[in-house]
Amino acid sequence: MNPHLSTAPRMDTQGIAEYLGLSREHVTARLTKRADFPKPFINASRRIRYWRVADVKAWAEGRH
Repeated sequence: MNPHLSTAPRMDTQGIAEYLGLSREHVTARLTKRADFPKPFINASRRIRYWRVADVKAWAEGRH
């Protein structure tokens, strides 16, 4: 495994929801399906995915 992937700051859908002030269900059902939202960098399973914190923050800042 690439050591940069395992140590990169990451968040799951719950972390994204807390950061953006949304429900986890909204993040899962809507936000992660948007074409402009970052793709997860770890897909552990269909239900367990992780995004780079920097990618999510950059996306959020670009929306304001």
